[in-house]
Amino acid sequence: MYCVGQLSISPSAQWSVNATTVVGSPIGTPGSASSLLISNGGIYIADNGTIYISDSVNNRIVIVSPNWATASAIIGSGPGNSLTQLNYPTDLFVTSFDIYLLDSYNYRVVEYNNNETNSSIVAGPTGVSGGTTDFNKFGISYQIFVVVSGNLYVSDQGNHRVLRFPSSSSNGTNASIVAGTSTTGDGSNVLFCPYGIFVDNALTLYIADMYNHRI
Repeated sequence: MYCVGQLSISPSAQWSVNATTVVGSPIGTPGSASSLLISNGGIYIADNGTIYISDSVNNRIVIVSPNWATASAIIGSGPGNSLTQLNYPTDLFVTSFDIYLLDSYNYRVVEYNNNETNSSIVAGPTGVSGGTTDFNKFGISYQIFVVVSGNLYVSDQGNHRVLRFPSSSSNGTNASIVAGTSTTGDGSNVLFCPYGIFVDNALTLYIADMYNHRI
């Protein structure tokens, strides 16, 4: 499995009552400067301590090097649908070689090489929302996960399902439904607006089934 931030933490560990702000305003001030964020969503911390943040309203990914308080790099040149632009990115996943971005309002996942110079669409045609009968598209989504094989999981909240795209996926590739039936309900085989997802080393999929109030 790629680095997923799993640590060996004592069950008796306690955290300080007071937090330390490492990125963004310590008093909650939003902004578009390199030291500020607006409605930031997903976060990923690499093994070397680099922090990757989906700064949703600013339509960008902010990359912060260890011990920095401002962005050391930014992905996204403003709102839009070209491969250099993002439209409300909500999540991201970083591997040893690539950065995967969930470009939510463009209904796509974009893959960037870690040198941030080359990018491609690996799931979802740009700007086209998918319905319950579509397998190469998805609706509004907020979380992704990538396993070591390169398979990409997308929490397709708008269609009440989790999709899995193969490692060779590109624009137009069909996904498999791995959880949910595309209808709402509270049975063990259905979901109601799934949000967060996580795949462990045994390839067990965990889903935050938001409006069923369960994992």
